[in-house]
Amino acid sequence: MQDFSQVPQEQPKKKKSGFKIVFYFILLIIIGVLYINLWEEYSFVFKKRTVTQEERDMYKKAYDLFQNKDYSTAKQQCQQLISKFPRNANCYDILSIIEFLDKNYKLAEVYAGKAIKNTSIPSYYYFYHRGQAREKLGKDYAAAKDFKKAGKITPSLNDGFLRAGHIYKEDTHDLFDAIKCYKKHLEYHPDSNAAVYNAA
Repeated sequence: MQDFSQVPQEQPKKKKSGFKIVFYFILLIIIGVLYINLWEEYSFVFKKRTVTQEERDMYKKAYDLFQNKDYSTAKQQCQQLISKFPRNANCYDILSIIEFLDKNYKLAEVYAGKAIKNTSIPSYYYFYHRGQAREKLGKDYAAAKDFKKAGKITPSLNDGFLRAGHIYKEDTHDLFDAIKCYKKHLEYHPDSNAAVYNAA
């Protein structure tokens, strides 16, 4: 007679845990966010290119028109240059300033963003100008982020950390971040009365 007590019992199937799926999904999101932020900050390493004499001459003409406050003609010259040399970051920055002066803040933001994306050398000007446009558009956190980036690139030449501190204090009411920015500004501008007053 067969002993059924020795027959192996079928093990109950383990339910697949949704925890792993959620974990990997969150991990992918974190990696994506880090990639986006790091790419904007360090992608200039991959953007080095050769600038032709024709491009230099066209940019000089646009810059001279801009310096002489002939903004309408400077804008046309920049647009002609970009149609031929679409990676000229300085020209995008000039367009950003002109649109900002004309109170076209959305276009100013777009052009400053293109300057950032096409630059081969990080410039605090581009982040600062985009920060100005974003501040006008009410994009407080994004503006503060741009001002801080401007401050990190060339802290001794601009008030990026001070501007970010003002946004955190007056607009978003993040006093801890505001004080951090004011103190950072004071490291390079110890005589800044505005930073001393607000950091206290």
